Amino acid sequence: MVISGFFSNSRLDKEMEIVEDMVRSGHFPDKMMFATIMDAHFKAGKLKAASNVYKELLARGFEPDIVSLSTLMDGLSNHGHLQEA
Repeated sequence: MVISGFFSNSRLDKEMEIVEDMVRSGHFPDKMMFATIMDAHFKAGKLKAASNVYKELLARGFEPDIVSLSTLMDGLSNHGHLQEA
């Protein structure tokens, strides 16, 4: 996945640019892409942005699954937000 490649190379800016281009063209991220983007934000220390990605996942009608929930819990706990996780 291209998005994962940009993340692994610390290119969160390029990752988000691709997602924005997708949305503008009428294509929306799938559940796996949401989890990847959320993970990238957590790893970049952007907790609010990561939480917003999770909220967007829910707003798009996706049901939380083991991948999205474990990404959320792992990200929050890694940043010391154990109660929220």
